[in-house]
Amino acid sequence: MPAENRTNDAIVRRWFAGFATGMTDFDELVHPDFVNHAAPPAFQHGAATFRRIIDAVLAAGGADGRYEITHLIADGDLVSVFTIWHGTHAASWLGVPATGRHFSTPQAHIFRLRDGRLAEHWAVRDDLSFFKQVGAR
Repeated sequence: MPAENRTNDAIVRRWFAGFATGMTDFDELVHPDFVNHAAPPAFQHGAATFRRIIDAVLAAGGADGRYEITHLIADGDLVSVFTIWHGTHAASWLGVPATGRHFSTPQAHIFRLRDGRLAEHWAVRDDLSFFKQVGAR
């Protein structure tokens, strides 16, 4: 595996590990010009906007919130990751007030890295699975 792939692989693994520890190294991992293609237009540009989304994810997943990486493929500046987001629904997420129920939902993420930081993001999430597990109506 080329050195760049090993480095980018490690950065993305560190990113997902951060969800279990409160994402204390966010500024070190996210490029200031970050673009989140998976977010609504008003939330797509800039690290500060992405931080707001991540803070909501951290709150929604509760104290036991974490990401399990099941597959990871690194190719140059792109890293694709299949994950399972585990947690206890502790704060409003996607319009659903906290239920205290445990959830485990699959997600796929693609990151483009620049200058050793996450610069772009695309995602596909199984939100229906989340809704069913937390009892949303």
